[in-house]
Amino acid sequence: MYKLLFVFFMFVSSPLYSNEFTYHCDNDDDNFSIIFDVNPIKKTVVFSHSINKEKNIVHKINKVMEIYLWDEESDSVWFLIYENDRNLPTLNVYLLNFKSQKLKIQSITNIIQADDDYNEDFFNDSFHCYMLE
Repeated sequence: MYKLLFVFFMFVSSPLYSNEFTYHCDNDDDNFSIIFDVNPIKKTVVFSHSINKEKNIVHKINKVMEIYLWDEESDSVWFLIYENDRNLPTLNVYLLNFKSQKLKIQSITNIIQADDDYNEDFFNDSFHCYMLE
Protein backbone atom coordinates (compact mmCIF):
# COMPACT_ATOMS: atom_id res chain seq x y z
CA MET A 1 0.00 0.00 0.00
CA TYR A 2 2.77 2.44 0.95
CA LYS A 3 4.65 1.66 -2.24
CA LEU A 4 1.57 2.44 -4.28
CA LEU A 5 1.04 5.70 -2.42
CA PHE A 6 4.71 6.61 -2.92
CA VAL A 7 4.46 5.96 -6.67
CA PHE A 8 1.32 8.09 -6.87
CA PHE A 9 3.03 11.04 -5.13
CA MET A 10 6.07 10.68 -7.34
CA PHE A 11 3.85 10.79 -10.42
CA VAL A 12 1.87 13.82 -9.24
CA SER A 13 5.01 15.76 -8.39
CA SER A 14 6.90 14.75 -11.51
CA PRO A 15 7.74 17.36 -14.19
CA LEU A 16 5.86 15.35 -16.81
CA TYR A 17 2.64 15.72 -14.89
CA SER A 18 3.12 19.41 -14.15
CA ASN A 19 4.70 20.32 -17.52
CA GLU A 20 7.56 22.07 -15.73
CA PHE A 21 11.02 21.55 -17.13
CA THR A 22 14.56 22.84 -17.01
CA TYR A 23 15.86 24.35 -20.24
CA HIS A 24 19.64 24.07 -20.49
CA CYS A 25 21.34 26.14 -23.21
CA ASP A 26 25.00 25.99 -24.32
CA ASN A 27 26.44 28.72 -26.51
CA ASP A 28 28.01 27.86 -29.85
CA ASP A 29 31.54 28.06 -28.41
CA ASP A 30 30.45 25.63 -25.67
CA ASN A 31 32.18 27.72 -22.99
CA PHE A 32 29.06 29.21 -21.43
CA SER A 33 25.65 27.84 -20.39
CA ILE A 34 22.39 29.38 -19.25
CA ILE A 35 19.73 27.43 -17.37
CA PHE A 36 16.05 28.33 -17.18
CA ASP A 37 13.20 26.77 -15.21
CA VAL A 38 10.10 26.87 -17.41
CA ASN A 39 6.46 26.38 -16.47
CA PRO A 40 4.21 26.51 -19.56
CA ILE A 41 1.03 26.14 -17.49
CA LYS A 42 1.76 29.23 -15.39
CA LYS A 43 3.65 30.83 -18.30
CA THR A 44 6.71 31.58 -16.20
CA VAL A 45 10.42 31.45 -16.91
CA VAL A 46 13.04 31.70 -14.18
CA PHE A 47 16.63 32.46 -15.15
CA SER A 48 18.13 29.90 -12.78
CA HIS A 49 21.91 29.74 -13.36
CA SER A 50 24.71 30.85 -15.61
CA ILE A 51 27.79 28.68 -15.99
CA ASN A 52 31.19 29.87 -17.20
CA LYS A 53 32.92 26.67 -18.26
CA GLU A 54 36.30 28.32 -18.95
CA LYS A 55 36.59 29.62 -15.39
CA ASN A 56 34.52 26.82 -13.78
CA ILE A 57 32.17 29.34 -12.17
CA VAL A 58 28.45 28.81 -11.52
CA HIS A 59 26.30 31.84 -10.72
CA LYS A 60 22.89 31.31 -9.16
CA ILE A 61 20.62 33.98 -10.66
CA ASN A 62 17.08 32.90 -9.68
CA LYS A 63 15.42 35.79 -11.53
CA VAL A 64 11.80 35.59 -12.70
CA MET A 65 11.75 36.87 -16.25
CA GLU A 66 9.20 39.39 -17.44
CA ILE A 67 7.55 37.68 -20.40
CA TYR A 68 6.94 39.87 -23.41
CA LEU A 69 5.15 37.20 -25.46
CA TRP A 70 4.40 33.53 -24.90
CA ASP A 71 3.93 32.31 -28.47
CA GLU A 72 2.14 28.96 -28.24
CA GLU A 73 1.80 28.67 -32.01
CA SER A 74 5.59 28.81 -32.47
CA ASP A 75 6.30 27.06 -29.16
CA SER A 76 8.51 29.91 -28.02
CA VAL A 77 8.87 32.67 -25.43
CA TRP A 78 10.12 36.25 -25.82
CA PHE A 79 11.36 38.35 -22.93
CA LEU A 80 13.26 41.58 -22.48
CA ILE A 81 15.81 42.64 -19.88
CA TYR A 82 16.89 46.24 -19.40
CA GLU A 83 20.15 46.75 -17.52
CA ASN A 84 22.17 49.80 -16.62
CA ASP A 85 25.39 48.29 -15.32
CA ARG A 86 28.31 50.71 -15.06
CA ASN A 87 26.11 53.45 -16.51
CA LEU A 88 25.76 51.59 -19.83
CA PRO A 89 22.04 51.25 -20.64
CA THR A 90 21.48 47.94 -22.41
CA LEU A 91 18.38 46.20 -23.72
CA ASN A 92 18.59 42.42 -24.13
CA VAL A 93 16.05 40.49 -26.19
CA TYR A 94 15.77 36.75 -25.49
CA LEU A 95 13.99 34.19 -27.65
CA LEU A 96 13.56 30.68 -26.27
CA ASN A 97 12.35 28.40 -29.04
CA PHE A 98 11.38 25.03 -27.59
CA LYS A 99 10.54 23.40 -30.93
CA SER A 100 13.94 24.07 -32.53
CA GLN A 101 15.70 23.93 -29.13
CA LYS A 102 17.45 27.26 -29.54
CA LEU A 103 18.09 30.38 -27.51
CA LYS A 104 18.82 33.61 -29.34
CA ILE A 105 20.03 36.71 -27.51
CA GLN A 106 20.38 40.13 -29.08
CA SER A 107 21.63 43.14 -27.13
CA ILE A 108 21.98 46.80 -27.88
CA THR A 109 23.95 49.15 -25.66
CA ASN A 110 23.44 52.89 -25.76
CA ILE A 111 26.93 54.36 -25.57
CA ILE A 112 27.16 58.13 -25.48
CA GLN A 113 30.75 59.24 -25.63
CA ALA A 114 32.27 62.35 -24.03
CA ASP A 115 32.10 64.33 -27.30
CA ASP A 116 28.32 63.63 -27.50
CA ASP A 117 28.66 61.33 -30.49
CA TYR A 118 25.99 58.67 -30.42
CA ASN A 119 27.18 55.11 -30.90
CA GLU A 120 25.33 51.80 -30.59
CA ASP A 121 27.00 48.59 -29.62
CA PHE A 122 25.26 45.39 -30.84
CA PHE A 123 25.73 41.87 -29.59
CA ASN A 124 24.25 38.57 -30.83
CA ASP A 125 24.60 35.08 -29.45
CA SER A 126 23.13 31.67 -30.24
CA PHE A 127 22.69 28.71 -27.94
CA HIS A 128 21.79 25.07 -28.51
CA CYS A 129 19.34 23.91 -25.88
CA TYR A 130 17.80 20.78 -24.47
CA MET A 131 15.09 20.03 -21.97
CA LEU A 132 15.64 18.26 -18.69
CA GLU A 133 12.52 16.86 -17.10
